[in-house]
Amino acid sequence: MAQQRLTSVFLFVQLLCLVLSDEQTTTEWEYKYEDYAFNQFMNTSEPIWVVNTTQPQAPLCTKDVNSNMTINNETFFTRSYKKGDEYTHKQLKGEFGYHDEGKAKMFDRMTVFEVQGGEYVDDEVLEYVSHGDKCAVVTVMAYINSDTKVWRDVRVRNAYLNDTTSNEYKECLKRFADILKVTNKNWTSPYSEECEGASSETNKTP
Repeated sequence: MAQQRLTSVFLFVQLLCLVLSDEQTTTEWEYKYEDYAFNQFMNTSEPIWVVNTTQPQAPLCTKDVNSNMTINNETFFTRSYKKGDEYTHKQLKGEFGYHDEGKAKMFDRMTVFEVQGGEYVDDEVLEYVSHGDKCAVVTVMAYINSDTKVWRDVRVRNAYLNDTTSNEYKECLKRFADILKVTNKNWTSPYSEECEGASSETNKTP
């Protein structure tokens, strides 16, 4: 349903016990579940940048650029990032679904695969999205060699990168900070002004 978040109709909040595995530790905490639409946040042609993240050794200048959304609850996009002096551009497919089948009313989860070969990348859950889909807080769960890696991102649409004094941007940062207080994780900022434009000067990696 091509609509903005129907907060007044679908948004519901309840307390539940969520167990998250962060590398070799498990943190159990009272979590406020809120239902947001990942497909609506991704439904833009402008880049979406990772501004803050708790991912260890996170690559720099990570952004997603959506290219095509289908009627089958899928989206195709390019994820770019920098490691060292090299930029990588991966063609990915996101399949939208429900993080909690019994509670979610909107597609709040995106399972990501590589387009070429269909290799699994990660699962991403939309924890919060601001009014107007300007920015979001995303939990990423990557299952690698029977090990679960979990981290959180603040992701911001390109047009709002400099809108840091707005209430929407501040609320995204607050939600991110609230999670950090519970998970006790450090964060870094992989984005800088030098990221814009620089990634287009590099070779593509499928």
